[in-house]
Amino acid sequence: MTEGKKYVIVVIGTSLALFVIFLFAIRAMEEKIKEDNAITYISAPATENLVKEPEAIELNSVTFEELAKVENIGRKLARNIIDYREKIGGFTTIRQLLDVPAIDTDTYNLIKNKLYVEGERTKFEEEQESDIASKVNINTATVKELMTVPSITQSLAQKIVEYREKNGDFVSINEIKDVNGIGEIIFDDISDYITV
Repeated sequence: MTEGKKYVIVVIGTSLALFVIFLFAIRAMEEKIKEDNAITYISAPATENLVKEPEAIELNSVTFEELAKVENIGRKLARNIIDYREKIGGFTTIRQLLDVPAIDTDTYNLIKNKLYVEGERTKFEEEQESDIASKVNINTATVKELMTVPSITQSLAQKIVEYREKNGDFVSINEIKDVNGIGEIIFDDISDYITV
């Protein structure tokens, strides 16, 4: 066998070996991406069906590792949820998941029954049983008074007071959406209970 033929065989063999290694690397990357994202897009019912599964996890106390193991969440989405929870000072309602980056309605419908917020149902039942005689004035209310409004935590109440002290009185209740941590979901929850 001539030197030229040996060289061609070595080049072809090396190229095939590199190609096989490349295919294995691509496959491993695909598996890692599937594991990280772990979101399966299936059609979900359009109606809000908040029925907590028996093994559901409390959203404000769950660790990153526990959350990442929940079906349809994965590591990337778990990181987004934990980061958002820290940003707003804790979830007051499961519907706040819709404000988390990368959670759309389909994803929310897949995970909402696997998680719950401690006390959320109790607050809902209390709201249904009692009529609120007067609304809370967000221009004069103290932190403690703001916390009587459903979905407003101590952290959120403090942010409202700080915003008011820095920017002056609210002109309308819609302006409260400028407070960090109050998105459309929380605004919908509190708008019937507040006034200016």
